[in-house]
This record gives sequence, structure tokens and C-alpha cells, in this order.
Amino acid sequence: MKYIGFWEFCPGDLDKAIAKNNQVIADRKTGSKKFGTMIFGPFGLGGEMKGFTVYEVDNYEQLINISLHYAPVMTWKFVPILETGKVIELWEKMKK
Repeated sequence: MKYIGFWEFCPGDLDKAIAKNNQVIADRKTGSKKFGTMIFGPFGLGGEMKGFTVYEVDNYEQLINISLHYAPVMTWKFVPILETGKVIELWEKMKK
């Protein structure tokens, strides 16, 4: 499933957030799927210390890994992304 991960941290924690991110990048280079697959982003919002990243994960534990890894430096909120074509397909099946 795909999720938008909205993240935020205090400006004073920028160096810590970068260090945490570098650890995730190094983990992914080993082929690990511990943190899911980043498919879009990360993007900052309006020059603030918040933004979003889109992930594809096999299980919800990968999202928990992200939250726990970045804690307490960053806070995360994950929102599932639903493919409209799939929603329409399921709706059509329900009507029958």
C-alpha cells in the first residue's frame, strides 16, 4: 500500500534530522526494506521544518519503523493513498 508520511521537527533539530535521514539512506543502500520504499519526495512545505514523503510498504510495521527511527526528533502522521481506479472497481462490484 502507498502512504503519504507527513513529518515535522523543530528548527533546532535540523542536524539531528539530517543524521537520522542519512542512517535510513545507508540502510536502504544495503537492500533493506525495513523502512519501506520511498517513491516520491521528501518535500518541504513553505520553508518550514515540515513536509511529506510518499512511501510504498508491504506492511504497517515498516511505517512504525520510520516513526520509531526518527523519534523523538521528528513526528510523523501516515495517511493511506487509495488508487481511484481500484476504488471504482470495488464500488462497481458492490453494486452487483
